[in-house]
Amino acid sequence: VQLAKGGRESLASYFKSFGNLVDWAMNICVLLSCVIWFRIYRNRLDGIDLVGDNMEAVEANDRLIELSSLWKGYSICNICVLFFALFTFFKIFHDHPQLGVVTATLAEGASELAYFGIVYVVVNLHYMFIGTILFGNELLEFSNLVEAWNTMFLIQIGAYEFASLVEVFDGSEDQDLIILALLYYYSFMVLVFFLLINILLGILIDAFVNVREQNSEAEKRIAINSGTFVDNIHEMVRADLLEMGYQARQLAWCL
Repeated sequence: VQLAKGGRESLASYFKSFGNLVDWAMNICVLLSCVIWFRIYRNRLDGIDLVGDNMEAVEANDRLIELSSLWKGYSICNICVLFFALFTFFKIFHDHPQLGVVTATLAEGASELAYFGIVYVVVNLHYMFIGTILFGNELLEFSNLVEAWNTMFLIQIGAYEFASLVEVFDGSEDQDLIILALLYYYSFMVLVFFLLINILLGILIDAFVNVREQNSEAEKRIAINSGTFVDNIHEMVRADLLEMGYQARQLAWCL
């Protein structure tokens, strides 16, 4: 209704909201999931002989391949629905003063998080290329760029052993490679783990503190406004009672 009344401007403002885009994406995924499930139901193999070399068995084999593809698409649609449903819950929680702290914190620090993400990706890309060049011929974990990116993430969370990097060049006569391996690991840990990750925590903590301060100020304003409203009602009732009879005046003075 609002879109019909507002025209193009309302339509543009409606789709600028991330929550509305998530709702539409989830609805589309639900619709696709229903369509795929209907096709799976229509292509079921009830009463078909799967044994033998007859044409019926060949047709059933082709239908099994199609059913496998449909089931894969159906599973992907359901996974997307669940992911979008998670964001929908965040949208619902946003208006609650306590449940909406997470989304409000992310919104408060969105600009700083975006700039941090650029720096984080640039640093990791450089170490990804360095690790692929340095260890790519020796370690499966650095054999390609994707594996190198995953390995660096494991290093950040402490799930990759440092000894694996040094053991590659342990028997080598070129000690410079061992020094490069040590320099690669420790520089990565200092720059990414000790600096960037702690900067990320600082951004989130500052945003969280700002959100809590805003919530406390809003609660104070609501309390003041509520008290003023109650006081006004009290004075109006007391004034009305004073204008009435003797017993009403006694009740007003008690108030």
